[in-house]
This record gives sequence, C-alpha cells and structure tokens, in this order.
Amino acid sequence: MSIRISGLVDAVQTALNQKKFVACEFSGADVASVEIKSMNAVDFHLQAAKLCTFTNDLLKTKNLRQLNLKEKEQIRDLVDVTYKASRVFSKLYGKEFSKEASELSQAGLVAKLGGKIDSKKLPSHKFKEFTDFIYANHLHHQIQSLGHQLPSDPSISVEGFYGPIKWEHVSKKKITDGLVAYYAMGKELFRTNEKGVLTEDYTYMDGKIAKYNPLTSREVRHYDTEPATGKCRVEFWSAMRDPKGVTPVIFGDHNMLVLVDEKGKRYATGQFGLTRKVGWQDYLSPFSKKPGSIETPDRYLLLAKDSHSFMKTDIPLTKEQFNHLKSEVEKQKRDDNFQVSLLKGNCSSNAIGLLKQVGIKIDNRLHVMDLLYRRIAPTFLVSFFDRIGSFIPSWVKKISFFMPIPYLPTVALSILMKLLGAGDDVSIVRTIFCPWTLTIDHPFAARAWQQKQEKNT
Repeated sequence: MSIRISGLVDAVQTALNQKKFVACEFSGADVASVEIKSMNAVDFHLQAAKLCTFTNDLLKTKNLRQLNLKEKEQIRDLVDVTYKASRVFSKLYGKEFSKEASELSQAGLVAKLGGKIDSKKLPSHKFKEFTDFIYANHLHHQIQSLGHQLPSDPSISVEGFYGPIKWEHVSKKKITDGLVAYYAMGKELFRTNEKGVLTEDYTYMDGKIAKYNPLTSREVRHYDTEPATGKCRVEFWSAMRDPKGVTPVIFGDHNMLVLVDEKGKRYATGQFGLTRKVGWQDYLSPFSKKPGSIETPDRYLLLAKDSHSFMKTDIPLTKEQFNHLKSEVEKQKRDDNFQVSLLKGNCSSNAIGLLKQVGIKIDNRLHVMDLLYRRIAPTFLVSFFDRIGSFIPSWVKKISFFMPIPYLPTVALSILMKLLGAGDDVSIVRTIFCPWTLTIDHPFAARAWQQKQEKNT
C-alpha cells in the first residue's frame, strides 16, 4: 500500500478539524495528490464521494483478517476518516442536501462494514431496517474493530446458523410490549426492544450475534480468533477518553486485558462498574466499595478506534501463565461478592492485579493532585514538567509535597475522600505525614509504563 494513504488520512483529519476538506486525485489504489481547501457544499460532496469510492474500492481488494498489523491499522484509519467525512457533511449540509447526505452516509457505513456491501441496495425500505439495526447496536464499530467484512448482500451472522443470513430473509414479530423477536428459516435469531437494540442476553462476538451476556454469563468465551502462532500472550490495553491521550479522567479512562492462546483464540476481560442501578446512596459515597462484575468481552475493545486514545502492549506468556490468568478470570466471573471502587478497586487495579499474579509488575499509581493538575493545567506546562521530572530525585519530589500549594489541597482531599466512603483506601494520618501517598490506581499511570516499554523496544 502506498505511503500516501497515511498522508491522505492526516490531510482529511486536519481539514475536518479546520472545517475544510481535501481536493484529492487517485490513480487506482494510489493517492496521486491531496490538498486542503475551503469548499462549498457541492465541492465538499464531490470530494467526499470520491474519497468514499476510493476507500470502498480498496476494501473490496482486501481481506482484512489477513493483513499485517501496520497495513490493517492504516486501512482502519482511512475508513475512520472516510466515515467521519460522511458524518460531517450530513451535519453541516444534511437539511439542504438530504439526498447527497444520505448517499454519503450509506457509503461511509459500507466502509465501516468492510467495503463489500452493495451500497445501491441500502436505500430500499427493507434495508433501511438493516441500517437502523446496525446503528442501533453500534455494530458498524464492532464489526470494524474486529476486521470483519460483511458480504455484498446485506447480511448478519448469528450463532447456531451456518453462514451469513441475508437480511431480506429476516422477519420480525412483536412478542410483548417493548420486545421484538427476529426470525429466519422458521427459527428465532435474536430479540430486541422496539428500537431494535439487542436485549442484554445478546452480544456481537467472534463475527456473530451470540446469545451471551458479557456481564452475567458465568462462562468465559473467546470473542475473536486470529491466526494461530503456537504461542500464548497477554495484551495489556489502555484507553484514554481524550483521543490525544494527554488529559486523564476518572470516568472514561480504562484498562483491560486480552488473553490469546496458542490456537489464536482471544479472551477479553475488563472490570465493569455497578451491577445494579445507581441510587442516591451512591452519590453520597462515591469512593466506597460496591457490587460490580467482570465483562467478557470488554466493551472498550469494540469501540470505534477514534473514540479514545488506545494503546496495546504485547506480553509473552507460558502456557502455565495463560492457564492461570484464564482460571482467575473465570473465578471472578463466578464471584457473586465481587466488589469495585474508584480508588483501589477499579479497572486498572483489576488488570494489573491479574498480571502481578504471573510476575508482571506495572506501576499504575497516580497522585490525586497529579490527576487534577493534568485536568486544569495547559498541556504545554504539563509536558514541560513531565520532561524535567525524570531528572529530579525522588526525595526532592517528596519534599515538594509539603509546600503549601500541593500540601493543603492534598490533605483536604484525603479528608473529603474519607467522608465519601474511601475506607481503608485512604488514611488521613498517613496523608498528613506522607502526602505523596494519596494515590489512585489509574490507566494514565499505566499508559506511562506502556510508553516506556515501547521506547525501550
């Protein structure tokens, strides 16, 4: 694939951020030229349609499951900016140019679904229900994240049925108020609510809609399969809600694991939050331990790539280590008393705690003041202190915590956290004498470890 693809992706992304678009020329599967320009709606549509055609024609020639990692990521980036361009056009000009916006949206959806669907079929009423179903369940993001490609006739694969089921053969029937069942060949496929959203007993995994609840099912099932290597490994993932990965948050940043066995079966696990509805007592005690669960597969692995800043670190495992980790995840799935918390019992605590059991140590501790500082300080200032921080001895850093500006807010935060249910996770006395110990287990700190690993390889 031409190196110009990455240049095209960067140019489209930059242009959209500037509320412009690109004038581009293509030569087969190559990008002949690309230039960022201000455009009216007509020119924007013309160039966006050209980009969609190029992307889908390229996808038709590829088997995404057989590409190497670099090319797979490059094509995924191209699909993402193609889809984004279609969405931006609809947002800006959808009312005035509804037909053109619809055409671009369909072409962008085709790209998300692997590029092989005949987009001419999508406008019909029958296939409008298909697109509505895809959007309602975010299947376009999930299918893309796993590198799957739907066939030319709009279809969906369902566990227990051989091969893709053409949507034109699918019918539906209202079961009760708010519950709809879908059928094909006289058999029930799955159930949704009246808006077409799959009930919680169904999820998309291993290329099919399966009757499996990621949160409550006791079984740990593989969610995807890759070519066998004969070796086991674990993938340590971080996902930062800020797509640039520089501004951490408490709600939205995430760590998860993927266990891969010697046959290429992928088992994804991550800690999820509450397993019951949030009540008023939860707002009064946000830092207390609460009933939670393990999610397999972890939903973050099926999100759109450009929704977060994702980073993966591959760690080789022996067969014994793999079996131990998988066994521990299975135990967590069956634990009715599993508890979670924001400070020391969160997704990062869980993922790194599992790795520690097989001798893999990752520091994921982030000082609470550091978290707040990164939220409010300018990026350039944070970057500056990060650069000089590695040259400052640890004892100097500890002494600096006793300066009034960090010290007083740190002690105040420890008192507040204690009042809001932090329990043994926070000690006010310890914070008074050792203010640097007021930390939270956080994916941002784990991301720093990943970046060091990447730099050293």
